[in-house]
Amino acid sequence: MNKREKIFAFSDYLYFVYFLRRVWKEKNEILKAHDCIYYLVIISIPKTTVKIPINELVTTIKMGAEDFTKKVAEESGIDSVKEELLGVDNMFKTVDLERMLEEKQDLIKEKESVIKEKESLIKEKDKRLKEKEDVIKEKEKEIKQLKKQLDETKK
Repeated sequence: MNKREKIFAFSDYLYFVYFLRRVWKEKNEILKAHDCIYYLVIISIPKTTVKIPINELVTTIKMGAEDFTKKVAEESGIDSVKEELLGVDNMFKTVDLERMLEEKQDLIKEKESVIKEKESLIKEKDKRLKEKEDVIKEKEKEIKQLKKQLDETKK
């Protein structure tokens, strides 16, 4: 918007583009029950707006966007009590963050599997250690018996 004079030097129109996303009002979650979740909104601004002060132009665009949102909601049959259309500031950033979250969840799953493997190794080692302790106890019993026998033979 601030660079519109430079943009209009090359083009007669400026396009303001954003997305609307259908969400549950009370949960603020993306609504996945319907086929269309996102609406692409394109506002075409003609070159004649160069003379309009930027604040006034932004207010007009916002007002127009709100009217458009209400119109789309009515035409889409959106139940305004349960759901609404919200503007997505930067859909690509949202997608990137979702990808990062998925990657981190994958890393967590990998780490959990490594932890499970190590736990199983620890259990196996514990089992071996217990077996060795049992063998040691048996040997100690044998030693006691042999000592006892030796003592008896000495008498």
